[in-house]
Amino acid sequence: MNRRYLLQITKFFVAVSALFLTILFMCFHHGLSHGLVLTFLLWSFFILCLPGNHGSMILGAPMKAFFNIRVNAQVWVWIAAVVFNFAVYRINKDIYLENFITHLLRYIVSSPYPDWLVIIFATVTNFYKPMFRYNFHSKFYFFHAAVHTLLIIVTLLAFYWWIYPEAIFLFNFST
Repeated sequence: MNRRYLLQITKFFVAVSALFLTILFMCFHHGLSHGLVLTFLLWSFFILCLPGNHGSMILGAPMKAFFNIRVNAQVWVWIAAVVFNFAVYRINKDIYLENFITHLLRYIVSSPYPDWLVIIFATVTNFYKPMFRYNFHSKFYFFHAAVHTLLIIVTLLAFYWWIYPEAIFLFNFST
């Protein structure tokens, strides 16, 4: 076994373990049905609002490790998060109010401007690397790496900027 294979397997098992522990915690505190929905709302918050290559950890690592198939999983994970959010928002908006992170997700989803800019920035950041398919051997690697890093910083600053007032309100802090 080579080191890359072990790294992919380790990433996958860490992600599955985190998901399993989150499901257990949420189901213990909110019941089975609410716990599962809240877990996947939490997952969709991380997919939609924060920059990171989440799809490769959830779907890409096991597909490459077990079946030796390269999949651009980020697209499928993002579509699943959007569809799940749309369905839950249409069926039961109040479930978003169960914890802090899902409340922030409802705040972002329910107010298109300017809060959807957070989702747009995170989406551009997440799809930047697969879109240009740059790797270390590319002659433009350092340019693409710098742009990707800049996009991550802008996304996190935008998230902080637009979500800060709602976080202050939720934690009942005085400004």
